[in-house]
This record gives sequence, structure tokens and C-alpha cells, in this order.
Amino acid sequence: MTFSRLALSKKTHTYADTLLAVGWADLLSECLGTNIQISDNGSHFLIESDRPFTLQEIENTSISPGYKYVADKNDNMQSLSGEVFDYERERQKRQVYQEFQKTTGKNQQETQALENPPPPPDINLQNISILSSMRKGFKADKQLHQLIAKNPRRMGSIIARRINSLQASGLSAAREEKDEKFFAGKISNCQFFNPITGKGVIRPKPNGTTLASYPKNEVDWFEEWMKFRGMYKSLMAYRSGEDFKIYVIEPGRIPLFAIDKLRRLLLKANLWGGIKLDIRAILTLAKIMILHSREYDPHKGVLSFLQGESYKTPKQIIHGLHQAFFKNLGTAAALMNYSFLALPGWFPIKNQQSALAFLAIIEEHLGEHTAGEHKMGCLDSLREDRSDDIPLLTRYRDFLSSGQLSSFLEFAVLFATHIMQQREERKAVKQLSTTNLRRLFVMGYEELNLKEIVENQGFLNIAAAIRRATVNAQYRKSHGSQVWDIHYGLAQEWKRQLKFKERFVTALAEFAQKYNAENARHAEQGKERRKNITSEDLNQVMELIEKRGSELTGMLLLAYGYASTTGENPAPAAEQE
Repeated sequence: MTFSRLALSKKTHTYADTLLAVGWADLLSECLGTNIQISDNGSHFLIESDRPFTLQEIENTSISPGYKYVADKNDNMQSLSGEVFDYERERQKRQVYQEFQKTTGKNQQETQALENPPPPPDINLQNISILSSMRKGFKADKQLHQLIAKNPRRMGSIIARRINSLQASGLSAAREEKDEKFFAGKISNCQFFNPITGKGVIRPKPNGTTLASYPKNEVDWFEEWMKFRGMYKSLMAYRSGEDFKIYVIEPGRIPLFAIDKLRRLLLKANLWGGIKLDIRAILTLAKIMILHSREYDPHKGVLSFLQGESYKTPKQIIHGLHQAFFKNLGTAAALMNYSFLALPGWFPIKNQQSALAFLAIIEEHLGEHTAGEHKMGCLDSLREDRSDDIPLLTRYRDFLSSGQLSSFLEFAVLFATHIMQQREERKAVKQLSTTNLRRLFVMGYEELNLKEIVENQGFLNIAAAIRRATVNAQYRKSHGSQVWDIHYGLAQEWKRQLKFKERFVTALAEFAQKYNAENARHAEQGKERRKNITSEDLNQVMELIEKRGSELTGMLLLAYGYASTTGENPAPAAEQE
């Protein structure tokens, strides 16, 4: 009998399932020497080989453990063999490397470009460092590695039986007695690999308050082996202060080797933060995917957004990142939050033009690092240690995770107020740009037909008037050239009225009246003039309100009104009529 695919059920719906699937894919890749694709089929993962294979072929294969076990300071390195991660040595390398960077003032990219830089630490060091912090006596990875390394031929038979069991039972492999006896000692559990298996969580009834460890007879050594392998292909761990965040890449439909490459590139990005870490991880992963796609670079791309007969979004290639937040309690780490962060699904990547448009949006929001310099992004002025900024960051993260347009518009309106506050305090801030807002709204939400709103001339004229009366006027004040009144609080006031059509229409009419009245005073005094809001402009926006609703139209007006028309923040020229 020949096989070409395996189906693996999702047991916990956490990243433990993903690590298991990625580990199986890595195992089959080693056994068969061929490309393996992983697909998420809802209730299960599908592992597909490029070519059919037989159980006999698997049985005759000599299998390695497929991961590095961690040697610590108590191990005698001379007596160890196989794939070993020398933790203490890598920590020393990191210290030397960081001291060199600090002395020379070079970042990682610049350091590697030097003639004789010190060698960087292993890319997996930050993962291993956090695993070591959460280990608390856990040694199963080392014990299992040594056992498998001593029995490479026997593993082929065990794997073949597991595959046969998967095919026979459908999705879930049975644990055969002879395989159970292979690993005589019961394997212990570690929350690093199984986030929701903390102490006490598996008792059938709350019959006491003592913390019971996860029973060893519940842990399948073979599945843990797959998770150990999967860690080196799809898991990333970060420190967030004294606490830990673990991310695991959740495949949509993607080859194993592409997951491995994307993970390594993401680890090299040196991300940090709390809420911002979530945002940076998602946007950076999306950016890396596009930069390494064949649509962006036909010659060097490692993945393609063309699958079947249609082009996919980043979210369809990789669904997103599982995220587990562990609180460091000193003697242990407790799981405080578990969530899933979806990748952007704004629009499909069809060619280099759409790839560049997507990258422009990401870089405007996140900023851009080039040649050791950081070009400011819109999110850079938001700080996690400032209470007023937290709602903006959480709203933006909600937008990334859900893809809901309403979440982004909420963020944009809150960001409008943030811009005014930063400018008033003479602090740096980067506006959203009308160019990238249009790309996001028109290309990303094509089914909503926002084009009829954001390309309406009356809409654009009133948005321009909002811009002149708020951010442009304030910018000119900061540069000593203020000639127009600044409409502080306009975004907050309109947001309160948007759900009530009559109130919003009244607020819009009052703004137009005040704006035009100020223009008239300037005309009488022979001062600088600007274009009026016309009755035709108001009529066109009123028609949009009637057709598309006051809330959507008003939120889009505010987003556009507080955005820059250039993507930068130059001193606006006087707008003459």
C-alpha cells in the first residue's frame, strides 16, 4: 500500500497541535527526502508528500532525533554526541557579540558586513534560554534524544506503525504497547510545548485546591518527540520584561521549508515589546512573506501566493501566530493569556505592484530599517508605558487579528487625537497617508465598494478642509506661521455624533459654516485665502450618508481628514484660491 498524505486531528486547538503537525512534516521530509506541504483543514492538519511512499520504505530508513537537545553546565561535553545545543557556550558568544555591537555602535546587519566580526550566537538561543527558564526539572527532550540516537534503525518500524495506525483509525494514531515499552520511563510534561496543561487543569472534578502535576501516563512520548522537532521549525520565544511570550506559526497551506525560513528570518528581526511585540511580529512576518515571494521576486522567492487558479492573501498562506503569554513567578511560569493573532488578509498578492502596495502600508505603519537607520512609522509615537496610548495599540492589534474595517477606523480616529496631542507637545509623530489609506480601503476591502466614497469629489474636498483646519493649521502653528484657527476636538466631537445621522449632519454643517466664515473674514482683510466648502460638496456627502450610513462615511472622513497627502510631514504650503 502506498501513501502520500497524513491527516492529524487537532486535540487541544493550541500550538501544541501545530508543533505536532510540523514535527510530523519534518519527520517525513527526513524519511523521504522530499518536499512536504502542510495544510490546515479546520478540524485537522493535512501533511502531503510530493511523491507516494510505502511503509516498507519508512521501515528501512535510519532516523535521527531531528532536534538538538540542550546541554547545560552540568554536562560533560566531551562525553556527549549527536545534535547537542551547548547552552553555556552560546550564551558566552551572545555576550561577546553584544559587547562588540555596543562598542562599535553597529546593528546586526552592519556587524555582519564587517571583515572579521565575532560569530553571532545560534539563532535558537532565545528559544532555548526561555525553555531553560521554564524547564523546572524537565529532561524528557534530552532523555528521548539519547534513546532515539542509539536506536536509529528501530525508529523506522515505530514510525511505520504510527502511520498505519493513523490511516486505519483516521486522524488519531493509537499507542501500541510495544512502542510504549520502547521508552520505558514515563515522559513528563512541559508547558513550553503544551501551554494549557498546567498543574491541576486535567482533574475531572475540582475536589481540592492542591496543584496536581499533569499525569505522565497522559503524555505520549512519540507526540512529544514530534513537538520537539516542530519547535525548531515553527516556534519563537521572546522575553517581555521578566515574562515570556511564545509564538508558533500556524500554516494555512505552505511548504515546510518555507515555514522554517520565515521563522529564522523573523527571529533575526530582533523584535521586542508587549502589545507592540504582537503587532511587530504579525506585520514583520507578513513583510518577510511578501519579500520572499515569487510575486515580489520571481528569481529568489521561496513561496508563491498563486495556489490553484487564484492568488491568495498572506492570511491564506499562513493563518497567523498562536501566542501564549507566561507570567514569570520566579519558581514557575504561569499561563496568563492565550490568543491567536491572524495575519493580514487585506488583499491578495497578485504581482509585484500589489506586493509593493502591501509593503508600503506595512512600512508606513511599522517604520523601516535601512542601512542602520530607522525611518519613523505611525506606531512609533505610541508608547506602552503611557495609558492614553494603550487603547490605540489594542485597537490596532484587534484590527490585525480580526481584519475588521471598523477596528481600523476606530484606531484612525483615536490616532487623529493622538496626532494633535503630540504636535501640541512638540513631539514627533507620523501621520497616516491618504495614498496608503486608499490602498487599504479600496484594494483591501474591495467587497465593501469603499471606492465610491473615497473617490467622491465632495468627500475629498471636505476631508481636505478638515485637514487644513486641524493638523495642517497646528503644524503651521508649531513652525511660527499660523494664520488659521485650529479646530481642536473635532475628531472626538464628530465621533460622538456619528451613530445619529441627524446629529452628525448638523455637526458637519456647523463645521462648514465656521470654516467658510473664517475664509470670508480673511478675504475681507486681504489675508491668505483657501478653498471654500461648497453646497455641491455638502450635497455629495449627504448623498453618501443616505446611501452608506453616517457612521461609515463620517469615520472615513475623519481618517482621510487627519491623514497626510504626501506620506510625510512637510510644512503645508498656503492653499490659495
